[in-house]
Amino acid sequence: MNTIMPRFFSALLEEIPAEVARLAFDLHCQHPRNLSIEILNPMTISSSQVDELFRIENNELIFISVEARNHCTAVHSYRMFGDFDSTVDYRKVFDEAQQLGDYEIGETDYASGRFLGLVSQKRNILHAAIEIINNSNASSVFNVLRNIGNTLPFLAAVSMKDLVDLAAVQHSKTAGDMGAGMFFSQVSDYLSSHPLQAKALYELVRENMVDANTDLYVTALIGLAMAERAREAIDLALNDADSDYIDLSASALWVLGRMSHHWGKEPDLKNSVQETLKAMVHHPNSTISFQALNALSIAAVSQPELMAELLAHAKPDNQIALQKLGDFVFRNFAIIKDHPSLTDILLALTDLEIGHTHDFDYVLSQLIKNGIHDQQVYGCLTTWMLKHPINEDEDLIFCFNHSFRELVDKPLLSELITRWLISDEKILGFAFSNLISHLWSHGVRQPVFSKEIIDTAEGEDFKYLARRLLGWTFFEEPLLSLTFSLLETKDAQQRTFSWVHTLLVTDVGRNYPLATQEAIREKLSSATPEVEKLLQATQAELIAYADTIKQLPIRNELYPPIPMRIRHAMALKRAKEQREAGEKANEQSIFQQICTRIPLKAGSGSFSIYAGRISEINRLASHSFFVTLPAQSVIDPLNDEITRRGFRSAKRGDE
Repeated sequence: MNTIMPRFFSALLEEIPAEVARLAFDLHCQHPRNLSIEILNPMTISSSQVDELFRIENNELIFISVEARNHCTAVHSYRMFGDFDSTVDYRKVFDEAQQLGDYEIGETDYASGRFLGLVSQKRNILHAAIEIINNSNASSVFNVLRNIGNTLPFLAAVSMKDLVDLAAVQHSKTAGDMGAGMFFSQVSDYLSSHPLQAKALYELVRENMVDANTDLYVTALIGLAMAERAREAIDLALNDADSDYIDLSASALWVLGRMSHHWGKEPDLKNSVQETLKAMVHHPNSTISFQALNALSIAAVSQPELMAELLAHAKPDNQIALQKLGDFVFRNFAIIKDHPSLTDILLALTDLEIGHTHDFDYVLSQLIKNGIHDQQVYGCLTTWMLKHPINEDEDLIFCFNHSFRELVDKPLLSELITRWLISDEKILGFAFSNLISHLWSHGVRQPVFSKEIIDTAEGEDFKYLARRLLGWTFFEEPLLSLTFSLLETKDAQQRTFSWVHTLLVTDVGRNYPLATQEAIREKLSSATPEVEKLLQATQAELIAYADTIKQLPIRNELYPPIPMRIRHAMALKRAKEQREAGEKANEQSIFQQICTRIPLKAGSGSFSIYAGRISEINRLASHSFFVTLPAQSVIDPLNDEITRRGFRSAKRGDE
């Protein structure tokens, strides 16, 4: 339970010299955690000491505590507004509080709250906040709420009715934004020191339970529990969970989830709450059933027996339960990675639909990083791909972006691409292609086949593997790397030499002649005598093929007609002239003269402006890819595509 912060109100207001208040303000803005500041002329300060606030020693002003300094800072801001008569613009008052608050993020005592606490002696500060929020945009509302949250400990009294009105007026402008949750957390902290007010707020909200009040309902019960009255708060929520009012029941279930660490310690209460949650999961209203699932997932962290209940609902036809299971695993990975039901949990998550795999992806990436669950990860990725076949226009790699990034330099990567490519399932060939393309775009361009798997392959397997490799690989570097990795298997001279030779001479070397010749030269520098003989023979055939091609006449169709090139150049010149003329005309326009134009497209960096300050410049850098097109695709694209499709559709045992 939080302790009440000292408030230093009007009893000490008049005793603080103006110079001390000003120096406190300067210290707050420049060095928020310092308690002392140098004084150039101590004689200008009328009082050398106020026991509860400050003292002056030599030429140094020393504040007794952060609270004391913040109070003096608040007094300085308070005096800026004079007597707070009817002419005071309270929007400016909150702007001043916001300025103070900008320097105290992460602190536990607030000059901004103390300032508004002083202002509350002149006007109900909650009423002022309601008025400002009514006439503000959403971004300003969050600032007002934060300042009110900072102010609550420094108010002499807080009306629960005013809190309800404030929650109602801010709801439409902050609904769906987690930023509003910070305010309600501050209210809970305040109520933890005022349990009677927490109970009064609960009763007030429960009488008129509407969407705008649900956060306050939760806030009141959480505050009551924080005030060491958790049993009372749980009993109230347990009773409300059976309510016929959807908002009330759903909010009560949410509270029960948040308080699972309380009711989980009392056997009788634990059984009652668990039975209620299990029953509510089957409620016909989706909002209530979702909140019951949410409460179960939170409670399952400390109550492992509830994991079976979560798994029981995580079925393909219940995507909400699957997503909640994924969220649970994501948030509690440290527990789940060694859970006895890990295999069942991962298998259930393979039923998650496309677009909902983010949490699952993170969990798999962490398992890959640990390196002790490789077979389970392989099984999950493969099973998910088979359960969710998608067309070739979709990119399934982004469903598991983190996992595939984590696979780099891991043995599992070679196993995955080898098994997917050698599989009889076409969708796994597509998955292989997506994976290779994703790795290529991220600079991983030398994948290899798994030696352990290739060692067990037979003749028909190599034929099928070669066809799938040519059909599903679209970049020269991985195609060459995978081809050469076939030389690393056992008895390669008898088992794979002929396949490597055929691949290089009849397809890869013809489509990517320069890259193939360069790769062969690199391999020759460290090749065994047998491999060297193979590569030299392959190199000779490719050179002979290239020489033969050079002897052929060049097809005129490969050159664009000269008139077309001339027309294209003229069109570019005309477009440039029109653009320059338009820009020159715009310079004389009235709109251009009264506005400042900032050209961003030609810039070399970016910056932001906040609170009158310019951030550091982030420099832009060029980013480009160079892709070599297969020669056959350029010369005869139709037949090349027919050939590639044939390879992609190949079946094991085809001639």
